[in-house]
Amino acid sequence: MATIYISQEFSGLVEILSKNNISETGQPVFKTNMHLTVFSSLLGQNLDGDYSRYTVKNQGSEIPERIFTHNQMDSAVYLLALHAKKDGDILREKNDNESWKITEQYAERGFKELNNWFLDSPGSSEVDVILNKMKEEAVSLLEQEGEIDPDKIEF
Repeated sequence: MATIYISQEFSGLVEILSKNNISETGQPVFKTNMHLTVFSSLLGQNLDGDYSRYTVKNQGSEIPERIFTHNQMDSAVYLLALHAKKDGDILREKNDNESWKITEQYAERGFKELNNWFLDSPGSSEVDVILNKMKEEAVSLLEQEGEIDPDKIEF
């Protein structure tokens, strides 16, 4: 069975985002490390399609494959791997561990970016930082498409 590891370097970030309750909701920003890792891997993929440049050096938290499967989130792992490889062969059983490794590497990139977001926004709430970055991305995508005036977007 595969396992996705989160670098020890990000243990503080993991604690803040998936363990500590925030005042607005009384719950963590992300329900579990798995949810945080899926978000982080999607962020990492969006920022840099070359997953191979990122590796977990000092293993911290770990998330076994069964956690993803039980929560029906294993599909995110396979979709990221398929997107990365652009070849359906990655979905064969013999390549299963590689699919999980790709997601781990994308997550590593995403965790680096998340960490930078918080370093760049001292004193801001975790939710505000993430929502503001999501808004920036949405505005950027809408501007590229020329579909909407970004000044008219309300969040």
